[in-house]
Amino acid sequence: MTEQDQTSDIAADDAQDTGENVTGTLARLSGGHHAVNPMRFRSGEATGHAPARPGSCQRSRANCTLRRRNHELVGAGEAMARSARAPRPRPQASLAAATQAQPADAASAISLDREICLKMQDTSIRYPYHVRSGPGAWDEFTDTLSALRADRFLLVTDGGVPAAALDAITPRLQQLAPVTLLRVPASEKDKNIGTLERLAGEAFGDGATRRSVVVAFGGGLAGNMAGLLAHMFLRGIRLVHVPTTLLAMSDSVLSLKQAVNSGSGKNHLGAFHVPELVWIHLDLASTLPPQQVRAALGEAIKNVVTICPEHYDEMSRRLRADAAYSLPELAWFIEMCVAAKQRVMAADPYEKGPALVLEYGHTVGHAAEHLSGSMPHGLAIGVGGLVAARIATLLGHLDPGVEAAHQHLLERNGAPTTFPLGLTVPALMETIRKDNKRGYLPPRRGYVDMVLLDGLGRPHRSGGSIITQVPEDVVITGIQTRLNHEETAK
Repeated sequence: MTEQDQTSDIAADDAQDTGENVTGTLARLSGGHHAVNPMRFRSGEATGHAPARPGSCQRSRANCTLRRRNHELVGAGEAMARSARAPRPRPQASLAAATQAQPADAASAISLDREICLKMQDTSIRYPYHVRSGPGAWDEFTDTLSALRADRFLLVTDGGVPAAALDAITPRLQQLAPVTLLRVPASEKDKNIGTLERLAGEAFGDGATRRSVVVAFGGGLAGNMAGLLAHMFLRGIRLVHVPTTLLAMSDSVLSLKQAVNSGSGKNHLGAFHVPELVWIHLDLASTLPPQQVRAALGEAIKNVVTICPEHYDEMSRRLRADAAYSLPELAWFIEMCVAAKQRVMAADPYEKGPALVLEYGHTVGHAAEHLSGSMPHGLAIGVGGLVAARIATLLGHLDPGVEAAHQHLLERNGAPTTFPLGLTVPALMETIRKDNKRGYLPPRRGYVDMVLLDGLGRPHRSGGSIITQVPEDVVITGIQTRLNHEETAK
């Protein structure tokens, strides 16, 4: 099945919220409709699924287990199951019903294991992805890291990580090896090569070697700094991701991209680096500020709009403007994002082909995030996606209802649908012209390289590429529709 053929039944059931122009056209906007199996759960310990083993990349892409004490949730996206040529699960109760039926203390034993599998021409990349909750999670974390036999841990963290979280992980690492704490300011302006060089100097000063392990502990900023440090330190040492924000848990650690900013824009300097493992202590997400949760779900919404519109209805039902979610609900968002990103990255680990759809909304969104200095990444990407939808509509590729459908999910999330005050068209365009997607197609003066859609879950293709070159005047018109002030200087 090609990406253009990925369709879904997404007739929204809450027309009073979305309006007739959204609910009446969602199935058509995604290109048609067909039955899509929801994620499943089974009661009891026996599930019939063998644990992942070497060589089981296809099976691991199609199956994901989320165990809670006496319940096991098994999720499998239909497109992933087909690509893996695996049989569909037998009809059972949905994951949505399962999470709602759990007893109040079920969140204390969430356990999700996934093998991230990325295939290349002659080899494949595999690393484990673990989600845990409850007091026993740190003990299991320590046991897991003991197998690395590190001579030192380089714990990279940012200023946004609570002291209590840092106090929880540090002694666990110290049980295994000495720890060097490397602090990064929680600011995009400090996410640069200068900060990276400082971290490397501190690591060398403490005696780090090729046997040392970098542990990324924080949000996407700490993850990127740690990832690029691991890639460059002595030409490459081991990396472990322990994300503390929902955005990092569900999005950034699922990519091999590690990058820092240049003076001209976001994520201009970087590399690809494979982690040894990802470990998520879900309890860390339970104390996140609502705005951080909304920002994370901005990327999750992007995944629904671009990759898995079969989850549109359920996403709409689950989203709440107050951003108050239980741990099982957060686990559902994470599982959905893992499955979505695996669907497009499995055969494109360096995100140069089908996985470029993950850049939807990022061309304008990154520029807004970079210039504002305060707009969270996921919120900027959400508005950037609305701009991209308007641009595709202006070019005749997209039904206007897709923009409305995307906006509906953002509103359900309590997220902004316009850029903050102070951003201007000239400043945004200057930054957009330096966007990191330039070069996939031969450059054309007066055009901007963007990811657009033909429908929900259907990226627009231009000459076989997911990148479309858009005239700057059309980009400017699209941006003007999402500025929340009257300045529209050209």
